[in-house]
Amino acid sequence: MPPEELIYKPSQIMLAYLAGIVDGEGCVGIECMAPCKKKDGTWIRKHNYYTPRLTVVNTNKILMFTLMRCLGGTFDERKKLSGRKPCYRWHVFGEKLEEDIKNILPYLQIKYEQAQLVLEFRETVGKTGWNVSEEVLQKRHQLYIQCRDLNKVGS
Repeated sequence: MPPEELIYKPSQIMLAYLAGIVDGEGCVGIECMAPCKKKDGTWIRKHNYYTPRLTVVNTNKILMFTLMRCLGGTFDERKKLSGRKPCYRWHVFGEKLEEDIKNILPYLQIKYEQAQLVLEFRETVGKTGWNVSEEVLQKRHQLYIQCRDLNKVGS
């Protein structure tokens, strides 16, 4: 994440522009990671783990810096494919993701419903980490399925 002095409060016009970038080049959704064990057989996590995401993938590095400067988050370079331009992925997590989605929500057209579901997911987040109730797990799974269905190719 860039130092605080490099992040600035974007104008409404800039937020609308960034919402357009998210609509066209981004992904708003919920990721599901399966239960997993360490090599010694002890559990790292015993149930599915869900995490909301806001990402943009693009070949323009200046755009990545703009997203970072306006919304925070970080970006990295994706594995370069032979004969293609370098590709970058910007992403933001946690409370900052929630703040960013609320800021661009009024301008989203294509990913509006997904953004609403991510905000609903964020309402289930507390300080319990992976130890959440069965009810919360079911709610998160339901939100994950809804986002997944909205994000299907061809939808």
